[in-house]
Amino acid sequence: MPDDVLLEEFQISLFVPADLGEPQVAVARQVLDRPAFRARLQRILCRLLDRHETLRLLRVEVSR
Repeated sequence: MPDDVLLEEFQISLFVPADLGEPQVAVARQVLDRPAFRARLQRILCRLLDRHETLRLLRVEVSR
């Protein structure tokens, strides 16, 4: 029996202006690829869930 069951899954889309230069796009991709960025995003989501008593038991996983 699994310890956790998927309750909900969200997709987040990030957009850049069409005329943004490739160097700026590359820098943005580098930031998004950093494990530290994903870890911070996960911490932020956990804090958000902690604000709602009924959601405190949920576990958050950030993946690509």
